[in-house]
Amino acid sequence: MISLYKTKKLSPEIKFLKNKYAHDKTLFNQKQMELYQKHDVNPITGCLPMVIQMPIWIGLYRMLLNSIELYQQPFIFWINDLTMPDKYYIFPVMMGLSMCVQNFFQNHNDDQEQMKYVKWFLPFFLTGIMIQLPSGLSIYIFTNNILTIIQQIYIKKTYENS
Repeated sequence: MISLYKTKKLSPEIKFLKNKYAHDKTLFNQKQMELYQKHDVNPITGCLPMVIQMPIWIGLYRMLLNSIELYQQPFIFWINDLTMPDKYYIFPVMMGLSMCVQNFFQNHNDDQEQMKYVKWFLPFFLTGIMIQLPSGLSIYIFTNNILTIIQQIYIKKTYENS
């Protein structure tokens, strides 16, 4: 998240480089990397949290499918079984909405029109998938999204004041 805010602060310089080296994409990429190195920004770190989470999601999914201890055990309110899908679709929808809220805190690049569509399509796509999967997985991802939103708000306030 910190790297995203550093990148956001560099966006005017990146736009300047893009206009200056519009004729040579290789040179633009080289100058952009030099700018990132100069300001200690690593653009790849934005994907790192998702890469770390994927094995956890897969492991939790497999555990919920094979867990005898959780089968038909009440959890909260309408969730009577964490191993079964949410019958009212509340947690998958809340997970999708929390992903949309997260998108507001992300660094938006105006020049990447395709990325904008992917960022807004992904919450709806994952909501559709999560409707069929165990509710325990939806609850985990929703909780993780809420904690990430809180972290993003804290980092945003910290970096905007500095």
